[in-house]
Amino acid sequence: MKKLYNIIAFAFLAMIFTGCAKNTEAEENEVGEGILRVAYSISTPNPESTGGTVGQDFAEAMKISKLKIYNNATGGLIRTYSPATQAPSEIMLISGNYKIALEVGGDVIASRTTAKYYGEIDFDIIANEAISAKVVCKLTSSVVKVVFEPSVAENFGTSYRALVSAMDEFVLSDAEANTEATLTFAKNEN
Repeated sequence: MKKLYNIIAFAFLAMIFTGCAKNTEAEENEVGEGILRVAYSISTPNPESTGGTVGQDFAEAMKISKLKIYNNATGGLIRTYSPATQAPSEIMLISGNYKIALEVGGDVIASRTTAKYYGEIDFDIIANEAISAKVVCKLTSSVVKVVFEPSVAENFGTSYRALVSAMDEFVLSDAEANTEATLTFAKNEN
């Protein structure tokens, strides 16, 4: 009988200790929901060179922005917030690997009035945890303004223009055919 009590006691203790063991791999692979908190900022190589307008431009451009969340396992788009400021402060997602893409400033290639920014980040949602993801947006298209010196009109008469291209290599025929990102400024046009 004493042997039976020892076996029962041993089995009871084994159940207690194995029930308390932490299985981190199982927890990481646990299916459930987690919370995503999104923050965003801009990255400028030299803030002094912008005359202090980059933050103002970014805030203005956020009015025409899109925050997209992709499931990296499937590559599929699962959420879109337009403008990005409409996204809730906490977003519930099923555990997994995701990507946030933030487009700020619309779908313009080149503009005279709106700067464009873009940033993305990959992150993992773990069940029952809150994750903070910060998207750092870089300037991808800036606002351009050309002002001609009065001596340009004196030297070139009434027919002159400036072409501003975002391409690595400028090809005049492509710029004139609008097949590359180019802005044309004629005379004193802004």
